[in-house]
Amino acid sequence: MCMCGVCACVCVQSKLPYAEVLHKNSYVGRTFIKPSFRSKSVDMKFGVVMSNVVDKRIVLIDDSIVRGTTMPPIVGLLKRAGAKEVSEL
Repeated sequence: MCMCGVCACVCVQSKLPYAEVLHKNSYVGRTFIKPSFRSKSVDMKFGVVMSNVVDKRIVLIDDSIVRGTTMPPIVGLLKRAGAKEVSEL
């Protein structure tokens, strides 16, 4: 679910394969407004592309300019979906 060229540049430079691991549900509102509900909001807002996650090592690139408080629940979501390892950049 790369919204910019940052992910593509990192993958090309590091020779890592690129694959979408999340798809965004556009019908869910903004999650940063509800901090106490963040984990459940992330589960509702993002779906996992299982074929790209199960038994895979994943590198997530957070290019957010805000607090980044959504990343820990996303890592948890991917681990629960069966990722072997999830690393963050």
